[in-house]
Amino acid sequence: MDTGVGQSRPQRLFASPAIFLLIPERIFNPVFFERIGWGPEPAGDGTLLLVTVFIIGLIAIWDVFDVVRKARHDPANHAKHVVSTGSKEWAGTSGLASRLVVTRSRKTLNSTRMCVAYVQSTLAEQTNPEKAKGMQAYMKTEMPFYGVQKPARSEILRHIKREFAPANREEYEDLVTAVWQLPHREEKYLAQGIAAAFRQFIVPDSLPIYERFIDEGAWWDFVDEAATHMIRRLVLNYPNQTWPVVDTWIGDDNMWRRRAAIICQIGAKERTDTERLFAFCAARAHEREFFMRKAIGWALREYAKTDPEAVAAFVNTHEEELSALSYREASKHIRDLVR
Repeated sequence: MDTGVGQSRPQRLFASPAIFLLIPERIFNPVFFERIGWGPEPAGDGTLLLVTVFIIGLIAIWDVFDVVRKARHDPANHAKHVVSTGSKEWAGTSGLASRLVVTRSRKTLNSTRMCVAYVQSTLAEQTNPEKAKGMQAYMKTEMPFYGVQKPARSEILRHIKREFAPANREEYEDLVTAVWQLPHREEKYLAQGIAAAFRQFIVPDSLPIYERFIDEGAWWDFVDEAATHMIRRLVLNYPNQTWPVVDTWIGDDNMWRRRAAIICQIGAKERTDTERLFAFCAARAHEREFFMRKAIGWALREYAKTDPEAVAAFVNTHEEELSALSYREASKHIRDLVR
């Protein structure tokens, strides 16, 4: 077996054929080292370490550039794998490229971050402590306000629609979720505004976002916005995928889901599923909770503008079951048709 006796240090170091497959022979030929003063005579240990580190560094740099180049120009040569990070999935190549190549571009991530920063900074610039106090008292909440009212928020939303429009449903979900997670109420209002503005992404796959508005918002302002602007579009445009979910809400322990189920057809007019509307109202007519009684009256009152006779017939049939509030609201515009 060759022990390397009689070889100079460069010869022993680069005797492996694998090394010469990676490194040009003309650079690391022993003659090269003799010319720079590192011949058969032993060199200091420090010199050997320095040269070794330098060589390894060159190899590593070349490897990184080569991987990136191949990933860009010939991604089929790289085995894909998925790296799970919470609710997001990132696909990358094996090795170093798994940290460099992702399915969601940096541009998309930066756009979301920039939008969040824009929302926070713009609202902060318009902070009005006095208005914030009044808005907080009106909503009966401990959630903080900036004191920025709807006209100013509408201008912010217009800017977001121009400058940060999502290109696909995944970007839409990322953007809406990122803004919704911010702590102030106006930020959450803008998250819902974004969700409603990009109608092309109000599809069944987005339903969990709107359920989150209902469950986490848990107050009439958030719930009503989600129900009448997002859930309504889903039940009208994707009834087969959406109604099976909404049907479960009418018996849910969460009062806000029950409210959403009843009011989600407000504004549907002739496209209203009257059988469901009346069934939902009858199922919850016994409720004592103000927000449920108000929801029943509101939903019936709005549909009465489209079909007053149908609403009058329902009210007359269920007069004994409906609360005074629900009855009064439902019959507001059809006094001449009810008993």
